[in-house]
Amino acid sequence: MRELLYQFENEFTALQYAFPHEVTAQTLNKGDVALDWGCGNGHFSCYLNYLGMETVGYSFDGFPECMTGKEHYAYKMSDEKEPITIDFPDNQFDAVFSIGVLEHVHEMGGSQVASMAQIRRILKQGGKFYCFHLPNKYSLSEALIALIYQFKPVQFTVPHSKKFTQKAVESLAAEAGLKVVAYQRYNLLPRNLTRRLLPWVATSNWLCLALDRLDVFLVGLTQS
Repeated sequence: MRELLYQFENEFTALQYAFPHEVTAQTLNKGDVALDWGCGNGHFSCYLNYLGMETVGYSFDGFPECMTGKEHYAYKMSDEKEPITIDFPDNQFDAVFSIGVLEHVHEMGGSQVASMAQIRRILKQGGKFYCFHLPNKYSLSEALIALIYQFKPVQFTVPHSKKFTQKAVESLAAEAGLKVVAYQRYNLLPRNLTRRLLPWVATSNWLCLALDRLDVFLVGLTQS
């Protein structure tokens, strides 16, 4: 999977996926059927496949090149004209993953609660919906991005148009017929901004790891 790290440009940015990877490995089993909803270039599908999941990718972007020739993988193209419907039968998946997807569905004409209701429909009884990278309303990263965007409105600084609190997430889940069983903040430091504002971070593995350990420490303080 290391060949997929190019998209992050430095290890500190790539390690934002450490928490989603750990949670997934600890809570699912080999052979579980998992949907990578909005799979993009397939880097998380690749991880699910590596864990032995029966993995399905679903997106507007076309078949992920990195999944070519992979066993236990299927791909289905979603329809941009149907921003709400997730085109799978009821009770099909043990797990559905949203990795930076749910917060954008309203931009395509859908809604968060409608998408979550679709996810509940396609989950098996006892199935799990994993929603990672959901922007927090009180996030330092989001505040910095919004500030930078005022002075330099380029693609990498576009702020999220919707941000969420724990209470808002729980309300959305309840409206969609889901229940929040775990909620945790992570990646408190602005990892993605280092790709442009601190490009020299990419040349120092020890600095990437030090920043990552600092971030983990800060997260621990918020959980205590």
